[in-house]
Amino acid sequence: MKNYYSLIIVILIIAIYIVSVNFGFILDDNYFIVNNLYVKKGLFGISDIIFKAPEIIMEEGQTTIYSYRPISHIIFATIYHYFGLDARIFHIINIAAFATTGLLLFKLLKDIIFKNYNILLSFIITLIFVSHPLTVESVANIKGLDDVLSLLFFIASFINIFKYLQKKESKTLIYSTLFFLLALFSKENTLMLIIIIPFISHYYYDHKIKTYLPLIISFSGVILIWILLKYKVNDGLLYEKPSYFFLNNNLILYPFFKRMIYAIYIQFEYVKLLFIPINLSCDYRFGYLETKSYSNIIIYALAYVIMLISILYKIIKKEKKHFQLFFLFYLIMIIPVSNILFLIGTPMAERLTLIPKLGLIIFIFISIMNLLKIDLSSFTFKNNKTIVSCCFIIVLTFSLLSFQRVKDWENMYKLISSSIDNNNSLYIKRSYIIELFNNKELNKSDRSKKLNVAANQLLKQVKDNPILLKDYYVVALSNFILNNYDKTITIINEANNFTNEDQLLLALSYEKLNNPNKSIAIYNELLKASKDSNSKASALYNKALLNYKIKNYDKALKDFLLVQEIDPNHQELQLSIALVYTVQEKYKQSLPHYENFLNKFPNNKQAKQNYIEISNYIKTNK
Repeated sequence: MKNYYSLIIVILIIAIYIVSVNFGFILDDNYFIVNNLYVKKGLFGISDIIFKAPEIIMEEGQTTIYSYRPISHIIFATIYHYFGLDARIFHIINIAAFATTGLLLFKLLKDIIFKNYNILLSFIITLIFVSHPLTVESVANIKGLDDVLSLLFFIASFINIFKYLQKKESKTLIYSTLFFLLALFSKENTLMLIIIIPFISHYYYDHKIKTYLPLIISFSGVILIWILLKYKVNDGLLYEKPSYFFLNNNLILYPFFKRMIYAIYIQFEYVKLLFIPINLSCDYRFGYLETKSYSNIIIYALAYVIMLISILYKIIKKEKKHFQLFFLFYLIMIIPVSNILFLIGTPMAERLTLIPKLGLIIFIFISIMNLLKIDLSSFTFKNNKTIVSCCFIIVLTFSLLSFQRVKDWENMYKLISSSIDNNNSLYIKRSYIIELFNNKELNKSDRSKKLNVAANQLLKQVKDNPILLKDYYVVALSNFILNNYDKTITIINEANNFTNEDQLLLALSYEKLNNPNKSIAIYNELLKASKDSNSKASALYNKALLNYKIKNYDKALKDFLLVQEIDPNHQELQLSIALVYTVQEKYKQSLPHYENFLNKFPNNKQAKQNYIEISNYIKTNK
């Protein structure tokens, strides 16, 4: 019967996440996989992954990211070595890792935590955890493998800690230490497991310190190795550079007291999302907190603190019970990702709750059962039909919400669109505008309306919160969309920090103001300076289009053909080349390009009509 429980857990996880197998790379996948130099060395890059900080190719050139999580990168490199950039394999590995994690969690609960209770209790808690929508970001996003692996190895170490404290076998000491090492080298927040060890001993075994001292010593050795390697790999840095926080964590912009209020409020948000996991988002940075009522934030932060204090008071005053450990587990694991003791790379993210919410789910579930006076020693479907049925309804609801959320991760446009109406994050607004701006598949009229609405909303948000002006590009782009070309140029020039996307927007603005010479000059500057092939292709294509418009057909053709060398799959390139040959009356040379374009876009009326007319003309004039 136990095997059936395990099978159901695996089937549920596969059912929720299987759709993601057909998705591509998204968000940080591009940094840590697609553009990671060491990952793209395959197996030959593993030594670099262990002993060097990740080197990432970005638009502006090569950059170093001070993030030391080698286990997931080694797996990425291994997959790349054998399968290349086949996103399906990466997604399958993520799902398999999470399914393994689900089975390990079930084993921990049924064999150790709730071993004296009916297996149904462990089964339900496992289902609630694996089906919860807050988990989706870590599994559907390939880069989230570091989160999944850290939890997997964390649970494996947790199991062996219990076994060691129970039987004092040296092999369980070795296993717990080895899995702790793998967890720590997957993600750094698992370091807090060493603090949980004394509480495990206290709540389950009443051991003195000498009993669990070998665990503390061996875990401390692992932490020392990790610190030394991280220090070496990150060029003497154990922490991110301050500039990183200015880019990613807006809490750094606030004085200490206000920062603490925001950080505590975010913990309230996590608890709220645990109970009501709707309106989820891939970003909670600049703009998400700023557009909320500060007085409400203070009230909710205060409510969270009162709740914590009251629960801790009851734990201290009341008789010691095993399940109380898991509230402390939650607190210990949430602290390093809370921004309360120190700043991390983001103010808030769903993936940060992956391990802490495990403790909170167990604690809340058992607390509710106690409030309802449910006898857990006889917790069976036969004895508790109503409660068990309600639990399965919750699991079903979570599963459906998770499945729907997984589908949001198919591409950037879907992911951002799912958050645009309920999240004022500047990144969400920015990405939505850029995705709309670049999405040629949408209905032109519908796209234009959405762009105008989004641009106006963003400019109002920036006006109300000047702190958001830091992202000048999206402000400039919004003005461009609203035909404020002079304002666009002014904003970019005042920023005086020209990226490739800035220069492309600047050139387009001058083109709209009927200054083609200035526009072409900017494209030429970008082509000389840029090392990024995508930016070069965009600049060349835009420059060629401009030359076509001002009837410099030879120059236009030359640049279009150069684009073909850099980006042969460019969506409208073949039609553009065909049109140049057509106006130059080089009809035979235009036909293959019309054919190539029509093979991909058979319903394009202009291309179809030109192709038919030119074909007839050539036949008639043979």
